[in-house]
Amino acid sequence: MNYQEFIDLWQSAWRQTRFQLLHALNPVEAIDIHSMDRTYNTSFVWPKRDLTAPFSGGVEISWTWNALLTARSSTTEEDFLMETYGEFGIHEDTEPPWLRIDIIFEASCTYSSLLPLPLLTSWQNWIAEVNAKVNPSLPQEDFSNEGTPLSYGWRGEPEAIISFGPQGETYLQSVCLKAWQGINLPRQWDDPAKVDLDPETWLFELAGQIQQAFELWMESLELLIEDNDLEIES
Repeated sequence: MNYQEFIDLWQSAWRQTRFQLLHALNPVEAIDIHSMDRTYNTSFVWPKRDLTAPFSGGVEISWTWNALLTARSSTTEEDFLMETYGEFGIHEDTEPPWLRIDIIFEASCTYSSLLPLPLLTSWQNWIAEVNAKVNPSLPQEDFSNEGTPLSYGWRGEPEAIISFGPQGETYLQSVCLKAWQGINLPRQWDDPAKVDLDPETWLFELAGQIQQAFELWMESLELLIEDNDLEIES
């Protein structure tokens, strides 16, 4: 599967989700002229609503399609091995390549609002809420019945950025939650007996997971604000 085929499949998966109803920023694609790596970055912004004020939230999705993956997907696996290792390489076994997709959920206060730093108990309650409801919807490792890795995944812990006022006051500026999912990519074979699984199902599932996790992430912010029991300063 080459880069354009993956992009087409990716966009098809997202068209099936309700994310199309959100404010989507145009994807940014770039090529590093030194490494020839391709990077893809897109964001979705949650509509403003009173329940999550003063937070505005979004999710950023990105990946890097490196030059080696481009070279490998531009021809068959046998030809790639021959070019890399010589004629003997065509008899070598290979593992499917995989692509890491990075996901960042974030929420930040508007510049005109200041949210006092939550009490420790309020922060702990919010962390527990995120870990109980949001994290289970995020990517994780997936294995076949034979124990072969089908995809790789990682989930992080919620993080916060704080700022200080002129008198030493502490304010919560933003929060974020990071994760990534690895998607196996099918190899192209000369041998018709060798066929790799298409990632279409995984991409559709990933799109649905991100959608669900994003909704739960925004809902969790309501708890963070309510538990603070503090007035928002403008």
